[in-house]
Amino acid sequence: MTGHEPQSSTAADAPAEAGAADHDAPTVRTRRAGAGADSWWAPQHRDGMALVLSSGVSSAIGMLFWVLAARLFDQATLGVNSAALSAVTLLASASHLNMGNALLRFVPVAERRRALVAGCFAVGLGWGAAVGLGFGLGANIWAPDLVATFGHPAVIAFYLVGVPVWTIFVLQDSALTAIRQAPLVLVENIVFALLKIGLLVVAAGLGLIGGIALGTMAATLLVVVVVVGYLARVLRTSAATAPTAGRPVAARDLAGFIGIDYAGNVAWQAAVFGLPLIVIALAGPKAPPCTGWRGRSPTRSTWSPPAWASRWWRTRPRATTTRSPVPAGGWTARR
Repeated sequence: MTGHEPQSSTAADAPAEAGAADHDAPTVRTRRAGAGADSWWAPQHRDGMALVLSSGVSSAIGMLFWVLAARLFDQATLGVNSAALSAVTLLASASHLNMGNALLRFVPVAERRRALVAGCFAVGLGWGAAVGLGFGLGANIWAPDLVATFGHPAVIAFYLVGVPVWTIFVLQDSALTAIRQAPLVLVENIVFALLKIGLLVVAAGLGLIGGIALGTMAATLLVVVVVVGYLARVLRTSAATAPTAGRPVAARDLAGFIGIDYAGNVAWQAAVFGLPLIVIALAGPKAPPCTGWRGRSPTRSTWSPPAWASRWWRTRPRATTTRSPVPAGGWTARR
């Protein structure tokens, strides 16, 4: 041993490797953070998948609800209840003033989130009550079959309560999504659908003519009370989450945002949910208002035209043709 032997390469390169590791550490952390932001468990992806799954589950259970309703109630009762609920959905679509999109836009950045949500809900309740009352008072004109089935006072009370409740039912989904609680929308819709089915069976057992519509609105009211209470508690303590959070939101900001596509939204909703009212006014309550599917057996269904379409086809005006009388000697060929 002379004391001049070269040091071990491992010991000599340790500081350099440590420095390289320190230099690359931010890059590694950045890549890991980026991978987390792009993963399926990121908040934006989680909320999006929850909303898609909520829509699919609601559609599936909703179809089961109407299949069960068709088995438990006669055709005329099913028709008027379907038209009544479609009218509620249409009027609520006009009553929420497209504030759901405004909640999604402004709640994450608003300084007073609880006041913003409460203000939108209050406007929806007030305008929904006014629209529902107006529809109920004029139901003799545009929904005479509903008045004949349920009575005018009952129709007025149903829409006076049902339209504002359904308006809040629509807005609260946007409020939950805006505070990053979209998975609760899935839970809410599942509970709502199961409540509807349970109350449907109870209404059928009691023999209520308006049991389909009343059960649906009762389930809606229960869900709204629970979710609004949850929002009031959460918004009392939570703060805004967006990077640019903390700025005040004025009423003119909301008006400028929702006024652009509100007319288009109402027109689209009228085309979808106004159809049952038109059909029941033209063809009567026994006409299937929304569907032409009829079950032939528990395991097989075939499509046939709705009753009102078949009735129109049988009674349609037919063109008449005028023929010249046959001559006494019969027809002779001309050469």
